[in-house]
Amino acid sequence: MKIFLKNHYLHIIFLISILVPLSMSVVSIYTKTMPFWFDPARDFLLALGNQNKLTLIGQPTGIPGLFYGPYWIWLLSLALYISKDPRIVQFLVLALPYFTIFPFILYKLRNVFSLKISITLWVLFIFAFLRYTIFPWNPHLAPLLVLMVFYFLITTDPSGKKLIIGTLVAGILTGLIGNFHISFDIGLVLGILLFFLVTLFSKINRRAVKIFLARNLSFMLGFVITFVPFLVFESRHGFLQIKTALNTLSSQYAVVGLKGLTHEQIIKDFFQVSAQLFEVSWVIGFLISVIGIILISYLIIRRREVFRKEISRLFILSFTTLVSLIFVYLTSKNPVWDYHFIGVEIILILIVGLVMKEFNRVGNLIILWVFAASIFIAGSYFVKPKPSILSYDTLGKKEYIVDLVNNDASKSKYTVFVYNPGIYSYDYSYLFNWMVGKDVPYDPGQIKQGDRLVYLVIQKTDKSIFQDYINYHTPNYLYKTTKVWGIADGTKIIRRELKSQ
Repeated sequence: MKIFLKNHYLHIIFLISILVPLSMSVVSIYTKTMPFWFDPARDFLLALGNQNKLTLIGQPTGIPGLFYGPYWIWLLSLALYISKDPRIVQFLVLALPYFTIFPFILYKLRNVFSLKISITLWVLFIFAFLRYTIFPWNPHLAPLLVLMVFYFLITTDPSGKKLIIGTLVAGILTGLIGNFHISFDIGLVLGILLFFLVTLFSKINRRAVKIFLARNLSFMLGFVITFVPFLVFESRHGFLQIKTALNTLSSQYAVVGLKGLTHEQIIKDFFQVSAQLFEVSWVIGFLISVIGIILISYLIIRRREVFRKEISRLFILSFTTLVSLIFVYLTSKNPVWDYHFIGVEIILILIVGLVMKEFNRVGNLIILWVFAASIFIAGSYFVKPKPSILSYDTLGKKEYIVDLVNNDASKSKYTVFVYNPGIYSYDYSYLFNWMVGKDVPYDPGQIKQGDRLVYLVIQKTDKSIFQDYINYHTPNYLYKTTKVWGIADGTKIIRRELKSQ
């Protein structure tokens, strides 16, 4: 009876720990404070196009000539059939999976840790990375898939009957990560293969070799399955992307003409993830990570008998994956960026779970810290006054501008130009199409000029650029300014009309 009441109490806490951040995410999405910038807007437009003609590739990667797989575009397309409102799409493709599948996997892992630890790991993750449920971007789905990969690999007994199925599913999920977040997946695949190798050498015999071969074959089969659309596309286009990928890997020089993070910054960013989880400084995050790895390593080497098999597998997999990721990023000739570390937080929270499992006093301190921090974060979110959605770059601000322009023009024909340092304005192109049914090409070079009424949307920039942009699209000898609106974030909307002839 006592155990039942204890578990019942923990289940209530788990439910609350899901509902509170869920409400924070829903409020942010509903009030349009979610961002809607270049990348997601481009993907939304690709998803609309996919509804008319099925695509076998996705959006471009950072490597010229190489594209992501189509799954993110397919996922957006399915959501867009339900609603073209970016808020609904965001909730369906990211928020809903994170608040259902993610805690469910951690709940299943209670048999590896404990329910109390699983709850703590969920709270630790969701309050630190709530943005994954609010910001529409394909890499933000990767952490959820990484957790699922780890679950299937550590809970599948290498000597059990479900070995092939569990490893096959892990391979499929790993392949999907490669279609959402290529850079991270390279290190993840290498880490998993090293994990198989380490488990082989821990006990070498004929049966272990058979298991090793079976795991590798089933994993790689699952991995390749996810790239079938990519391979079909390649077979129709001369395998150009595969050639690009091979040239990139074999090249002695970077194929991207940009400079990314230095080696020191790469190492720092790994530990910065730990700092974000615990809401502490980088130095403290570094100490937490190092101490945690040392403690678990000590138990693996000196007191192996305290580990159940799942825990041993979890640590080995976490360690080989972290080492592989660091190796891949430090040896990469092409630039490494901050977003490449999306997914590392899953490995770190699982290591935290191991520490909590084997060191009760440390675990209790972590529980106190995590829940105190989460109460503070949640309290601040609901109590602290929120800035206007027009004061920074939000979906709400851009919808406001679309409505302002369309209402001001009334039923008159008009042209819209949007200044963007990246040239293309996918965001306004999508919003004008969805909200008012107007075709505003994202490429300004495709916009036909000549309408009597022209609106220029110019984000805050240098005065010289501001004036040049106005005069370029609406020359002063032809047009005159009849009204200017200012937005709190510095954006200006200028109405220009043809001068009387």
